[in-house]
Amino acid sequence: ILIATFIGPQTIKAQEVEPTWESINQRGYPEWFKDAKLGIFIHWGLYSVPAWAGPEGYGEWYYKGLMRGDSGRIAVMQKYGGDYKSLRDHWHATNWDPKVWAKLFKQSGAKYVLLVTKHHDGYCLWDYPNTALDNWNSVVSGPRRNIVSELTEAVRDEGLQMGFYYSLTEWSNPIHTWTVHPNENIGKYVDQYMIPQLKDLVVKYKPTVLFTDGEWDNTAEQFKARELISWYY
Repeated sequence: ILIATFIGPQTIKAQEVEPTWESINQRGYPEWFKDAKLGIFIHWGLYSVPAWAGPEGYGEWYYKGLMRGDSGRIAVMQKYGGDYKSLRDHWHATNWDPKVWAKLFKQSGAKYVLLVTKHHDGYCLWDYPNTALDNWNSVVSGPRRNIVSELTEAVRDEGLQMGFYYSLTEWSNPIHTWTVHPNENIGKYVDQYMIPQLKDLVVKYKPTVLFTDGEWDNTAEQFKARELISWYY
């Protein structure tokens, strides 16, 4: 099972982790995570503009609803130009202050924060340059701010641990469009896009927690999970 929480080495003695499940499973959790009873999980992206879902639906799955031809989402989308990419022109984050967020998180008693850095729509909240679609990150479009960088700095300044959610798959990527292209054809996307992108995120911002998602149509071997987890540790 790849949907998992990988905990970074902050309070554990350094140890070599080999790309095998046996080696990975021998690595314990850090004490801070055992003691952290509350974390803040943040979904915030282009889908937050319409902020709409059907009964028991997910607002962050808005793109998928459009792909399915969902009449409700299509009707709402007409207010924003009819195309999901046009939401970039409506997400401004004008009043967003990451320091205010971080102070509120600390006041709540939370010990760590998890930010959705990229959901299944593929839109990045940091300055990843090699996006499959033009201007498909928050630094060059939408708010024109590096959400990941700014929030990470603010959260750490408050003494909290910072972690990232990362979607392994994308509905918008032409190399491999999740739920459209055959699942077994994901290899090129993993090697040429997913792995470089995930490593870019980790190397730049060094998350203490890494939560991956979107794995259920493919195997851990196809995503090269063992190699990535051992590399991360």
